[in-house]
Amino acid sequence: MTKKIVIFPHSIFKNEEDLRNWLDGPLKLKHEGKYPLTRTKSLGQLEEGSIVFFHINSHIVGLAVVEEGLRPIKKEEIVNYDEFNNKKFSNIIKFFPGSIWAFSNEEFIPRGEVEKILNKDIRQYYTNIDTLGDLLKILALIKHR
Repeated sequence: MTKKIVIFPHSIFKNEEDLRNWLDGPLKLKHEGKYPLTRTKSLGQLEEGSIVFFHINSHIVGLAVVEEGLRPIKKEEIVNYDEFNNKKFSNIIKFFPGSIWAFSNEEFIPRGEVEKILNKDIRQYYTNIDTLGDLLKILALIKHR
């Protein structure tokens, strides 16, 4: 299995700030990097060291590095995700909590710029970033303060 670089789409949050705040707060602190998933069919396996970008609406708002790959969620883990209104989760991934980088508003990466680099629509499904060069081009889009 090889390490991957993947973009996760989000629709459960209201906007970029809500997703960013969840990444920086509950995901990192309350859930210690454990990220629940409802659908994983197009995702495939993610192994330790894989990189995940978090996308909502028209921006990528953060990234994290996988500590433990995709696995079925345990029943006792489901109750810990009350902020998702009892959504049915089937799997979970654990990120290194210290690797979770929630971008500031100024650092959000525009979806259109990423789609130009990848020549792919990233709105609907998990999107793989196939080359290190593409990863570096995307990271270069981050506007540092």
